[in-house]
Amino acid sequence: MGIHCEYARLAAADMDRAQSDAAWAAERLDALAEEWVELDLEPEEARYFSVGRAWGPLDALLRAREPAVDVVHGGTPLGIDGGLGPVRSLTPDEVRHAAAFLSATPFAALADGYDVTRLCDGDGCPDPAEHLAEERPQVLGERYDELRRFCSAAAAAGDGVVLMLN
Repeated sequence: MGIHCEYARLAAADMDRAQSDAAWAAERLDALAEEWVELDLEPEEARYFSVGRAWGPLDALLRAREPAVDVVHGGTPLGIDGGLGPVRSLTPDEVRHAAAFLSATPFAALADGYDVTRLCDGDGCPDPAEHLAEERPQVLGERYDELRRFCSAAAAAGDGVVLMLN
């Protein structure tokens, strides 16, 4: 199945509670994940979202542009194990910065010179020889657009975002 990068939007008050109560945070994230699966919402309407296994190549593409906020490995640990490192949170201010970067950076510019064998050669990335569907530029562009829409909606609402590699 592989590791997926998943995101959850939390209102500022819920983000404060998640930072002080790991058990509550874990239960809330599970509930949001179940809601997302059941309702199949568009990213801007969802409180939970995943870029699937496209996170490795997307992370490499984003790091090459040095955004102010790392939307794959950034944030403050919440004290919950996410499978591949701790579950982390981005403050509403960090979410605004991330959304601004994602909105101002078209995928075509981000992926200029895309080469999966060069971008995804680190730990946790799918084997480039597999040529997974998630690594194809068209699919990466779709996941990037969904991430942009999710973060933009979170920023507009003043929400924080929890990110997990599961």
